[in-house]
Parts: sequence; C-alpha cells; structure tokens
Amino acid sequence: MSDIHILEGDPQAEKFTVVYHLPVPAEANAVGINLQACVAEDDAVTIYPNTYRGANTELPSGMISQQEITAMTDGELIEFSEAFTRTPGETPAQDLARIKDKWNAIAARAATLLRNRYKYWGRIETHS
Repeated sequence: MSDIHILEGDPQAEKFTVVYHLPVPAEANAVGINLQACVAEDDAVTIYPNTYRGANTELPSGMISQQEITAMTDGELIEFSEAFTRTPGETPAQDLARIKDKWNAIAARAATLLRNRYKYWGRIETHS
C-alpha cells in the first residue's frame, strides 16, 4: 500500500498533484467508539478541502489498489490531495524528501483533527 501517489504534472514538470494516504488512528473516542468506525460511518468526511474517505478518488485505474480502496472504505485511511510545486534547482530526490516531510506533517495534523471531529461521535443521550 502506498502512502503517496504522485500524479501527472504540468507540461513543464514543475507542478504535480500529490495524493497522500493518511492513517486514521485505531483508538477510541471519548464515548468509546473507534475513530476508524467513526470515519467509516461518516458519509460527509472532509478534513481539509480535497480530503475524503472511501473510494472518492479520481486516480486513473491501476493507480490505487483494491487494498487501499478497502482501507479507505473501512475508515483506516483518508486521502488528502494538493498541488506540489518543485523548487528550481532541486533534484528529484530533494523533491521527494520534501513530499515525504509534507506527508509526516499532514498525517500528524489529520490525526489531531480526526480526534477532535469525532470526540463524541456515537454518543447517545437519553431523557427520562
């Protein structure tokens, strides 16, 4: 399974669309519901603009495995896509290092956002 998909860029090969696959923490929220279950149950998952759960990708056939689609549908992964602009003079290895650094930063923020968004997801109130 891939954490990063680099899609086709502009004709000058200076800007690319990068899709990050981000793990959803396998932990319980404040009311005991696993965050992955929360994500799987939420039909309107958007964490950032262009972040989705499930097979809402626009990746060409063959760019995403059935295992990745299943992980997204099951709430184990979410996606975040953004434009990546190369820095003039940097090598492809330096570009990749920047992309990987970005994945780490986004994954940490996404985990925090998921914990906050679903803190009380599934809570049931009863009134007597």
